[in-house]
Amino acid sequence: MTPSPNRLRIAVLFGGRSAEHDVSVLSATNVMGALKPEKYDAVPIFITKEGQWLLSSFEDGALATPSSGTEICLVPGGTGPDAGDACPWRTA
Repeated sequence: MTPSPNRLRIAVLFGGRSAEHDVSVLSATNVMGALKPEKYDAVPIFITKEGQWLLSSFEDGALATPSSGTEICLVPGGTGPDAGDACPWRTA
Protein backbone atom coordinates (compact mmCIF):
# COMPACT_ATOMS: atom_id res chain seq x y z
CA MET A 1 0.00 0.00 0.00
CA THR A 2 1.75 3.11 -1.27
CA PRO A 3 0.59 6.46 0.12
CA SER A 4 -0.48 9.01 -2.46
CA PRO A 5 -0.14 12.76 -1.95
CA ASN A 6 -3.37 13.21 -3.93
CA ARG A 7 -5.53 10.96 -1.75
CA LEU A 8 -6.62 11.22 1.86
CA ARG A 9 -5.69 8.13 3.88
CA ILE A 10 -8.49 7.00 6.19
CA ALA A 11 -9.09 3.97 8.38
CA VAL A 12 -12.39 2.11 8.24
CA LEU A 13 -12.89 0.28 11.54
CA PHE A 14 -15.42 -2.53 11.63
CA GLY A 15 -16.47 -5.57 13.63
CA GLY A 16 -15.89 -5.36 17.37
CA ARG A 17 -17.09 -7.02 20.55
CA SER A 18 -20.67 -5.82 20.25
CA ALA A 19 -23.72 -7.89 19.39
CA GLU A 20 -23.81 -5.68 16.27
CA HIS A 21 -20.53 -7.20 15.01
CA ASP A 22 -22.04 -8.66 11.81
CA VAL A 23 -24.01 -5.49 11.07
CA SER A 24 -20.77 -3.50 11.39
CA VAL A 25 -19.09 -5.76 8.82
CA LEU A 26 -21.96 -5.19 6.37
CA SER A 27 -21.95 -1.43 6.97
CA ALA A 28 -18.19 -1.19 6.46
CA THR A 29 -18.50 -3.18 3.24
CA ASN A 30 -20.96 -0.58 1.95
CA VAL A 31 -18.70 2.28 3.05
CA MET A 32 -15.65 0.75 1.36
CA GLY A 33 -17.63 0.23 -1.83
CA ALA A 34 -18.85 3.84 -1.82
CA LEU A 35 -15.42 5.46 -1.29
CA LYS A 36 -13.85 6.79 -4.48
CA PRO A 37 -10.34 5.27 -4.78
CA GLU A 38 -9.07 8.32 -6.67
CA LYS A 39 -9.93 10.46 -3.62
CA TYR A 40 -9.40 8.12 -0.64
CA ASP A 41 -6.75 5.60 0.38
CA ALA A 42 -8.99 3.56 2.70
CA VAL A 43 -7.35 1.11 5.11
CA PRO A 44 -9.84 -1.45 6.47
CA ILE A 45 -9.20 -2.56 10.05
CA PHE A 46 -11.15 -5.53 11.39
CA ILE A 47 -11.84 -5.77 15.13
CA THR A 48 -12.41 -9.38 16.16
CA LYS A 49 -15.10 -10.41 18.64
CA GLU A 50 -12.24 -10.78 21.15
CA GLY A 51 -11.14 -7.17 20.56
CA GLN A 52 -8.02 -7.74 18.48
CA TRP A 53 -7.43 -5.14 15.72
CA LEU A 54 -6.21 -6.69 12.46
CA LEU A 55 -5.34 -5.27 9.06
CA SER A 56 -8.00 -6.35 6.58
CA SER A 57 -8.45 -6.08 2.82
CA PHE A 58 -11.25 -5.15 0.44
CA GLU A 59 -11.32 -7.13 -2.81
CA ASP A 60 -14.10 -7.81 -5.28
CA GLY A 61 -16.61 -5.97 -3.09
CA ALA A 62 -15.91 -8.03 0.05
CA LEU A 63 -14.07 -7.23 3.28
CA ALA A 64 -11.79 -9.88 4.74
CA THR A 65 -12.46 -10.85 8.36
CA PRO A 66 -9.14 -12.41 9.36
CA SER A 67 -8.63 -14.40 12.54
CA SER A 68 -4.90 -13.64 12.55
CA GLY A 69 -2.44 -11.50 10.66
CA THR A 70 -1.00 -8.02 10.98
CA GLU A 71 -2.14 -6.56 14.29
CA ILE A 72 -2.84 -2.84 14.35
CA CYS A 73 -1.96 -0.69 17.33
CA LEU A 74 -2.91 2.98 17.34
CA VAL A 75 -0.64 4.91 19.66
CA PRO A 76 -1.27 8.59 20.37
CA GLY A 77 1.54 10.62 18.87
CA GLY A 78 2.78 7.72 16.75
CA THR A 79 4.47 9.02 13.62
CA GLY A 80 5.45 5.93 11.71
CA PRO A 81 7.85 3.01 11.83
CA ASP A 82 9.96 4.50 14.62
CA ALA A 83 6.91 4.83 16.88
CA GLY A 84 7.14 1.14 17.79
CA ASP A 85 5.32 -1.98 16.69
CA ALA A 86 4.01 -3.34 19.97
CA CYS A 87 0.95 -2.38 21.96
CA PRO A 88 2.53 -1.61 25.35
CA TRP A 89 -0.71 -2.14 27.29
CA ARG A 90 -1.58 -5.44 25.62
CA THR A 91 -0.99 -8.60 27.59
CA ALA A 92 -0.12 -11.63 25.51
